[in-house]
Amino acid sequence: MNPQGAHICEECGAPLVEGKEAGDESDQLVYRDLARANLQRMRGDFAAARETCLSILRRYPNNATTQGLLGDICREQGELGQAKEWYAMALDVRPDDDNVRTRLRETETAMASQEEALRVKVAEVPRTGGRWFVAGLAVIAVGMAVGAYWMGKNAKPNPTAQRPAPIPLGQAQTSTATATEGPDTNPEPALTASPELEAERQARTFLAGACQLSESRFLDVELDPRGNVWRVTLSALPTDDPTTLVLQVLNPGLDGDDAPSTMSVRLVRDGRLLYAADGTRQVRAARGTSLMAAADLQNVWPSGTGASPNQPPPSNPVEPAPTEPTDPATPAPNPSEPGSDTAGN
Repeated sequence: MNPQGAHICEECGAPLVEGKEAGDESDQLVYRDLARANLQRMRGDFAAARETCLSILRRYPNNATTQGLLGDICREQGELGQAKEWYAMALDVRPDDDNVRTRLRETETAMASQEEALRVKVAEVPRTGGRWFVAGLAVIAVGMAVGAYWMGKNAKPNPTAQRPAPIPLGQAQTSTATATEGPDTNPEPALTASPELEAERQARTFLAGACQLSESRFLDVELDPRGNVWRVTLSALPTDDPTTLVLQVLNPGLDGDDAPSTMSVRLVRDGRLLYAADGTRQVRAARGTSLMAAADLQNVWPSGTGASPNQPPPSNPVEPAPTEPTDPATPAPNPSEPGSDTAGN
């Protein structure tokens, strides 16, 4: 409840009557705080001056003098947009304050000047630097084209590049592309490896561990499911004995019921075929706990370095029975003589 004859609201500082009396009474209540805030502004301590003004507005939110002072603080700091808002709020409370109206007009003029300067600066960018920018892009594009041509012209094949692993017949899913005319031609999907190729990688790892050889020495392992045949290509060192190395692969590789029926091993050195031989699971199983020997190898190449080509060894070799020695003094029986068992009837 405001006292009788009061010109402002004691709670918010809003004028209760029109005229200069309301403004004077509001300013008298916060005179000392306004003086302190104005002194802080003049000293350049804008943060403290702003905080003092805000403390006044927390008590008297509609004090027009404090709102105008905040507009001055913001304008001196270059915050023209906020200064404009504070001046407009002060005029809402005290519309007849020509001083605040003049400062608002000056602030709006300064804002318009800033906007015009910015618009001119943006418009001048293409005229001053646009042509040089385009020329720079052209030079860079030409340089990249020349560099790509020079690199392609002087490129040499990499002698250390390894050939891709061969894909045996029936081991990969292939698709035949038929060329058709027109823009609606769909590209053929990329070739995908079948599970057999993963099985070949697993077989390579298995053989390397079972034979106690480096996996890098197994140049190729091909699995042909049509005859359950494994074809192994191995790198031979100068210190390796070809027959011993082949048996080192065949004995563990053909051991067990899940082993391939036939395993063909080729040894290469310096890009040339050095030795080749085959082994079968049947022969390996017939040996039992014994290991296969050179005589158990089949289709050996070069001939003469092992068992005869196309001459598989017997499944159960039996040692020949010993024969009784013949006395050289005793003449051999004549089949034509009487009493001879071999005489003709």
